[in-house]
Amino acid sequence: MIKSIEIPFSPEEVELELARKDFYTFAKMTAEFEWKDNWHLEYIATKLEKVAKGEIKRLILTIPFRHGKSQLASRALPAYYLGNHPNDRIIGTSHSSTLAKSMSRDAKRVIQSEIYRKIFPETSLNPKKVASDSRYKSINTSDQWDIINHRGGYLAKGAGQAIQGTGASLIIVDDVYGNREDAYSETMRRRIENWFDQDVKSRLDKGGSMVVVNTRMHHADLIAYLGDTYPGEWETINFPAIKENDEDPDDPRGIGEPLWPWRMSSEELLAIKKSRPDIYYGSYQGVPSPPGGTLLKKEGIQYFSVHDLDLNEATIIQSWDLRHGGKGKNTSFAVGQLWAMIGANAYMLDQCRGKWDSTETLNIIKAKAEDPLWSRARAKLIEAKADGKTLIPMLKQHVPGILPIEPKGSKEGRVMAIQPYWSALNIFIPNTGWAPAFEIEALRFPTGKNDDQVDAMSQALNYLYNGIYSNKSKPQTIGSANNRGRIQGGW
Repeated sequence: MIKSIEIPFSPEEVELELARKDFYTFAKMTAEFEWKDNWHLEYIATKLEKVAKGEIKRLILTIPFRHGKSQLASRALPAYYLGNHPNDRIIGTSHSSTLAKSMSRDAKRVIQSEIYRKIFPETSLNPKKVASDSRYKSINTSDQWDIINHRGGYLAKGAGQAIQGTGASLIIVDDVYGNREDAYSETMRRRIENWFDQDVKSRLDKGGSMVVVNTRMHHADLIAYLGDTYPGEWETINFPAIKENDEDPDDPRGIGEPLWPWRMSSEELLAIKKSRPDIYYGSYQGVPSPPGGTLLKKEGIQYFSVHDLDLNEATIIQSWDLRHGGKGKNTSFAVGQLWAMIGANAYMLDQCRGKWDSTETLNIIKAKAEDPLWSRARAKLIEAKADGKTLIPMLKQHVPGILPIEPKGSKEGRVMAIQPYWSALNIFIPNTGWAPAFEIEALRFPTGKNDDQVDAMSQALNYLYNGIYSNKSKPQTIGSANNRGRIQGGW
């Protein structure tokens, strides 16, 4: 006879213990509303749990409006963190003291809830709303509160307010711009940057963690500033409202799918894209560009269908911009582009882009040399920097037409050299899935985070239009008498 095994814990006790250890479970159990599960919420919660454990020191969240980032980071996380670390202090900030206090009250309500007292019975607040109390020796106001019998607590401050007299093991910065006008004001942006460096950052305890939550509104906002000023220091989560490519391995969606259908459908998002593309790309896709572009203007972008081109009289080249091989999130991209020149116009036929190591890069370039379309390129331009230095001698043994390119001048100067052809509407981009990401990078150049696609383009166009990089004549036209018989198949 098999004896029954007596479980020492009740189902409720098991659930409470899970909430103590798993932040996503905690957030769901303590929410004041009906919780709607979605993969992105669980992913963000996993990252925030690592923040609470000290495993992630710098985290940026830039997902779209009303997609749960503040609920998790500014309301649930402080309560969870203080439940596990009642002797630590938190500073929570937002664009105004009013909103900062509102988030403070939300976090405080979680701690004062009945379910929280069961999860973390040792973490509690003064039951009275007072600035001082001799009995409990703890403050409980809208902008500051302490954990009874512990050293921990919470301080709320608006962006720009001085933070004096206290440090923190966790600092949460949530939406520092009150509106789009603030984000577009250079004076306001400089003010926020100075406040972050002088007040916020200086208050972080040694070994402490910071979380910055911000909807993107401007290409030079605080998120861009942090990436440029502290390169490699911040881990960024940016899931776009509609998935446009497969660059992020953590995003399980198919291309074209919305982030949270329960919140916003594809139809709703595409309507925003049609009426306000600046808001769509910035606040919903997380990749804002300057209005109209900087060096390369939006009105210069021309789209075409590759199936409509007749390539028989085209000059076709490949252009490769390689980087130091690596797959880390903070490494840059390598990119290869296929260009055709027909008359006065240049057409980008195709592009491949990724974070490949040296071996992968070598194999990809070799494979493209045998691709039915890419093999029609006689010249293969490869920048002789980074991985190019190592790979060019190896590629020359297997791929004909490898031309090492020594860049001349600055990146901006090379783009300015081809800018007249862009403005004259001679440059065409394929109407394909990765085109929006290319457009954003082109319009943001030179202030954007990435420039690999623009570098490959300027390299190709300077070769085709300006004869830069080589004293040799341009490659023979594919449709010339010497080459026509070698072409197999067609587009």
